[in-house]
Amino acid sequence: MVPNVGLRKMQQFLTIVEQNSFTKAAEKLHIAQPALSIAIKKLEGAVGVPLIERKANSFEITAAGKDFVKHCKICLNHVERAVWSARSISSGNVGTLDIGFVSSTAHTILPQKLPILLKKYPNIKLNLMESTSNDIICMLVDAQIDVGLLRGPLDLPADIEIIKLARDEFVLMVASNHHLLDCLQITPTLLSAENFIMYSTNSPLRNSALMFCKDNLFEPAVAQEAIQIQTVAVMVGCGLGVALVPKTTVPGIKGAVEFINLDSFSHQFNTEIYMAKRKNHHSTLLDELFSFK
Repeated sequence: MVPNVGLRKMQQFLTIVEQNSFTKAAEKLHIAQPALSIAIKKLEGAVGVPLIERKANSFEITAAGKDFVKHCKICLNHVERAVWSARSISSGNVGTLDIGFVSSTAHTILPQKLPILLKKYPNIKLNLMESTSNDIICMLVDAQIDVGLLRGPLDLPADIEIIKLARDEFVLMVASNHHLLDCLQITPTLLSAENFIMYSTNSPLRNSALMFCKDNLFEPAVAQEAIQIQTVAVMVGCGLGVALVPKTTVPGIKGAVEFINLDSFSHQFNTEIYMAKRKNHHSTLLDELFSFK
């Protein structure tokens, strides 16, 4: 059981030691000297050993008291730092923010949002973790991250809330020497004859891409599957097929590929980008980031 020492009594004891006088210590602490003497007696009772050896007109700090002084200073310093740290974190001046993100937001949302946050709170630490949308939701539920940047459509647990950051349309990614680059207009009939590189089942982009094809009345011939957009780009560049990619991801895609707008399609299915967090999770940093729409 932790002794009921009390920070106030520790501070009073240190003041007596520093002033080398009960009278001066009482004046500095703005309390009556008898009350201070009683407080020190209670402190000694809690510690279990004498800290001060009282004499007729003076006193001396015992060996145990001198050792106790060192620990009191350390303890009070830790408490002061703990209070400062808690207040700083609450105000957003310091702290850590763990962010999970899908790769397709690395060239759009992250460059837009993070510089604003870092400019306002230069002392915060950001931990960025790239993953899939489904894994990000799991990490949020397990409190492994504070906020997630992901793509829909999403199947969300009840304790996760989201805000929509942007809508994104599909463009067609083809190899740099692909014959479709010579076509004046891309039609569903043309795409129905192409092999497609499709997103894996654990990617929300898969459902969006398949819905785009369905709405435009053609079924894609899926030749290969991949999780990450850059992997899809490698396969497309190798001539294994074509792919639908969100338009905002184009600047970050590397490889021997080109992009074709699909503005002529009657149904342009938009994929959406969201920011997500736990409903009961609040902090100045998190609330600030969540307000950036």
